[in-house]
Amino acid sequence: MGIAFEAGLLGSRPARDRFPDVELTFERNGHATIEAVRQAVERGQSFRVAFIDIGVPPGNWGLDIAATLRALDPKLHIVLTIAEPGPRPVDICERIPPADRLSLLHKPARAHEIEQLVLAAATRYARERADELTRAQARDIAAKALTELPLGLIVAEQDRRIVVATGAVSIIFPEYRGGLVPGAYLPERLSWITGSRSVGPGAWETQSSGVVRELRLDDGRCVVAASAPSSDGGGISLFLDVTDQKRQEIQQGRHAQAVQLAKKLTAFRNGVNALLRENARPRGRAAPSSRAKFGTGDRSLAKHLQELIRTLDAAIVAPVESDG
Repeated sequence: MGIAFEAGLLGSRPARDRFPDVELTFERNGHATIEAVRQAVERGQSFRVAFIDIGVPPGNWGLDIAATLRALDPKLHIVLTIAEPGPRPVDICERIPPADRLSLLHKPARAHEIEQLVLAAATRYARERADELTRAQARDIAAKALTELPLGLIVAEQDRRIVVATGAVSIIFPEYRGGLVPGAYLPERLSWITGSRSVGPGAWETQSSGVVRELRLDDGRCVVAASAPSSDGGGISLFLDVTDQKRQEIQQGRHAQAVQLAKKLTAFRNGVNALLRENARPRGRAAPSSRAKFGTGDRSLAKHLQELIRTLDAAIVAPVESDG
């Protein structure tokens, strides 16, 4: 019977070559049909279309079979063959949703109607398969991008179980290398990601605005963390090591201070030199000379002032040249 049906459906050899490569399976009753679909799902080789006579005795048991198949395989396209008068399509679609994966075929069925349903199902399967491959490729690209991000990313559930952790996290927190992986639990010091507790000054944190934290790690590095709650009660946090930027800011700040100090020292030096020149110039015959006015001790004072200027010069240059 199956061979005769296939020959009547597919027709001549040229017609077969234009038809999708399909495999027809025939079952004698509802129990055998349900078991066949169950095994196909378990093997990962699900059926694309199932033709079921709605009038399987006793009563309209075909609807029960269809509902069971839908529960086993939500993607299966079910074709119900019905005789007039039959159940209303809206009632059938409400019982065996979704409507776009359900068709009604009136008996007696014609070969070209069955052919069209198979062609439509094969086309949709090919499109869905292509969409799945595209989504899988997008997921792979996204996963690779996350892995290569210079930012550390941790997504954790409410119970502190890690869902996602990028490779940069282990670089930022080398003490947890190998431990910050999906399925593991957040260490106590990172438990604030899920909002379970606030991090105090003894656990790295130096500044916090609720969303952004600045963490001073035990090895002296500085890390900025931006966190937010997730929809399922967990938490998401991004980490960025800003140690180099902080060092540059400190160095630039010290350089700016040194420039200001140099300006002040220059003004002080100019004032001292002017004072020394003023006191070294003769004030006339009646006025005593600076040498006579200050005596030998004044030469020592001038030397002390000049030595003080040289010391201040060295104090300015040293911070600019050093790494500290």
